[in-house]
Amino acid sequence: MAVQISKKRKFVADGIFKAELNEFLTRELAEDGY
Repeated sequence: MAVQISKKRKFVADGIFKAELNEFLTRELAEDGY
């Protein structure tokens, strides 16, 4: 059960990280006219 929870937590953390990264890149690239 503990393994299941840590896997889910890692998945959520990865999702949040990707969303933040995507938001950051979108903002940065938008300034450059992409």
